Amino acid sequence: MQRDKTPLVTSKANQSHRENDSLVVVFLQMGGPKDLSEVKPFLRELFSDPMIIQLPKYLRPFQSVLARLISVIRANGTREMYQQIGGGSPILKITTELAEKVENLLKTRGISATTFVVMRYTFPRAKHVEAQIKQTSPSKLILFPLYPHYSIATSESSFRDIKAHLSSDLWSKTMVVSDWSKAEFYIDWWATELGDKISEISSAELKKTHILFSAHGLPKKYVERGDSYPKRVEEAVTAVIEKLGKKGIVLPHTLSYQSKVGPVEWLKPYTDEVIEELAKAGTQTIIVVPIGFVSDHVETLFEIDIFYKELAYSLGIKRFERIAVPNADSEFAKGLAEYLMEMIDNDKR
Repeated sequence: MQRDKTPLVTSKANQSHRENDSLVVVFLQMGGPKDLSEVKPFLRELFSDPMIIQLPKYLRPFQSVLARLISVIRANGTREMYQQIGGGSPILKITTELAEKVENLLKTRGISATTFVVMRYTFPRAKHVEAQIKQTSPSKLILFPLYPHYSIATSESSFRDIKAHLSSDLWSKTMVVSDWSKAEFYIDWWATELGDKISEISSAELKKTHILFSAHGLPKKYVERGDSYPKRVEEAVTAVIEKLGKKGIVLPHTLSYQSKVGPVEWLKPYTDEVIEELAKAGTQTIIVVPIGFVSDHVETLFEIDIFYKELAYSLGIKRFERIAVPNADSEFAKGLAEYLMEMIDNDKR
């Protein structure tokens, strides 16, 4: 399956409108420790976020204390995971490269664009880039979370964090992209990569092949309180499967959730349990689609590529493949730039 490689589309009617814009795009991402020394501070920041760890009201005054305790308890095990993927997270490097590509693409279409990367729990944080954003004096500012599927634990947490560091004047010029999980370029990424991977498998092997969509998990209580995250993930999976079906590719598939932390119940089914069930059912090949992950991080590089792969092989699975995430792929950057240009053209403010 080939992606559309036509050049970025621009219209003369919108060209002058775009040229009058001074645009800032802020890419929001969770972040990750750049080396092993940053693991404990990263965990402490993560678990200090009340939108990640929602404690009962009577425990909220002690969240920072509990966060420090959890970071100490989990530090050694987490360091070991990062050690196995090279000693740190590549997420800042990847996100910076993607942002630079999108900025250059926007500039080639006459948009005076500047991109910034803001991480939620590691450098650069909102407080680190606040002054630089102000210096650009943008006529528009777009907050673009690299979490395609909206959740209060990810997107909303990042929105509230950066809003606290923006002046009211700048905030009045801000457009927030809360969810882009149905964007054509996003769905096309997974369908194309998945189709290409399936084409490598023989017809005989395909009879015992299963597609496993694995998304980042979320505590079940968040959904009970109204978080729409699983619905958005399910809709994206459906869109990918429908796109494959139009190409004549039909295989059984399952959506599961990974990265569970702590004793509380998270969204089910859990990815490890599904792998066990598939092995018992006689599945020989599993193709994992890390739906929702835009950049490689510990969840893809360790949890899927090492932990789940070893589990699958230990259970008798013969082939375990993982679809590549977009990272800073040029075609993905082009799709993202086109998406932003459409937003600018449709903005009536």
